[in-house]
Amino acid sequence: MSRSNGPRRTTGSGAAYPEPVTAFLIALVPSVGVLLIFWVGIRALVQADRRERAAQARIEAAERLRNPAATHSRADSPTAGAGPGGNPELD
Repeated sequence: MSRSNGPRRTTGSGAAYPEPVTAFLIALVPSVGVLLIFWVGIRALVQADRRERAAQARIEAAERLRNPAATHSRADSPTAGAGPGGNPELD
C-alpha cells in the first residue's frame, strides 16, 4: 500500500479548467463585471447631470419670463467692473 502525501495530479478530463480558453474567459469575468458596474455608475451620473441642467434651464427661462427687468442686472451692464474693484462710482 503506497500512499502519496503530495497533491493529486489530475489528468485530461479531470482538470478544473479543461481548456485554456475557458480559463482565460473565467479570469476575465471579474474585470468585465467591475467595468459594467463602473459604466452603469458613470452613466447614471452623466444622466443626472443632464437632467439637472435641463431643469435649471427651465427654471431660469421661467424666471426670465416672469421678471424681464431682471435680465439686465448690474453684472450685465456696460459699466460693471469699470472702476477699481468693479465699482463704477470710483471712476
